[in-house]
Amino acid sequence: MSNLEKAIIREISRIYAQSGKLLVDSLAETYRDMYYMTGWAIEMELAGAQLTWELLNPDDQASGAGPD
Repeated sequence: MSNLEKAIIREISRIYAQSGKLLVDSLAETYRDMYYMTGWAIEMELAGAQLTWELLNPDDQASGAGPD
């Protein structure tokens, strides 16, 4: 492999490492926002619906599960 190819691979890896974390963090934040917005919408539409508003467990967010 040439030096240029190695330099390109290093640069791509560096950029991916930075943007990969940003992407994962953004997806987690979006999941949290949509979870609470959906709960709010349900409460607004269903008479007597009272959801619990506890914080989401970060481990559950990775699996897509809600609070216990």
